[in-house]
Amino acid sequence: MLERPADSGASPPTWRVIAVMELLARLGTAVTVSEIAQHLPIPRATIASITRELHAAHWVERDEHLRYRPGPAALNLAASRTGNNNPAAESVIAQLAREAGCGVTLSRIAPGTLTVVVKKYPETGRVIPGFSIDQPIPLGYPAGAAVMPWRDRAEQDAWLATSQVGARQGRQLIRFVADHGFAMFRPSDGNGHLVEVLVDLLTATGSTGVARGAREKALRQIARLTSHPFTRTEITEAPALPVSYLSAPVISDGRADHELQLGILATSTEPAQRRHYIDLLRTAAEQLSQSLDPHPHTRRVPGMPTHPRASGTTPST
Repeated sequence: MLERPADSGASPPTWRVIAVMELLARLGTAVTVSEIAQHLPIPRATIASITRELHAAHWVERDEHLRYRPGPAALNLAASRTGNNNPAAESVIAQLAREAGCGVTLSRIAPGTLTVVVKKYPETGRVIPGFSIDQPIPLGYPAGAAVMPWRDRAEQDAWLATSQVGARQGRQLIRFVADHGFAMFRPSDGNGHLVEVLVDLLTATGSTGVARGAREKALRQIARLTSHPFTRTEITEAPALPVSYLSAPVISDGRADHELQLGILATSTEPAQRRHYIDLLRTAAEQLSQSLDPHPHTRRVPGMPTHPRASGTTPST
């Protein structure tokens, strides 16, 4: 149980707010007012008042079961460690872009929203302008797939409701990420040519050559057309398949709040190439996780590199 500081000059109301926020950040899962009261020497009625105020100010989020977790305002502060103000993270992401030869983004995933916090491009090769940094956008399948195994069932269901695939296929994707620590996507059959046209258009016009609304619409269309998840057999055995992008979770303090995405957009890849991309992504995700959490927990997945997992966390599928 957290103890109140002995400093006689401490403000009790301030300490209570800090205690609630620190607890929510440490637990790594959404909790009710009653559960918060079990951890803190603060009356339940006081905690209810604090969480209402924090929710109104977007410092915490509240789900339909009246459970609380850190909200966008708190995550924006945390992003200073993860995003552009973190030299170690910047270096890892820049190196991944160089080694993979494509764009890389690190996005913060909150319930219903995605916010790009870092994006890097290789020094040579085509640059496909993506979403702007610090611009919250609605979260839709398959974006955010890499963090979904660590989210509760209600959030998973809301995410799956944005997809055009059935719930069964969506849950298979969540289970794949839980088992392997990454996801890999390709264009749906017959859509490869259209994807190339849209990519060429965005590449030619750049980030300022087309209205932001039109660019975002094109990006969403590309995401929809390139959202077919690979199976393990396709990754390891199928020859000459296109790859749109890969994603992996970045885990800190037992939470998967960020998704690392590798935008390959290759028209044809062999199994060895796909494994190479997976290794690059998984290594970078581990490095980012370790830079945020000095004691990450890892597990070995047969045939795959190790990847950090939340301590005591069993992904729900």
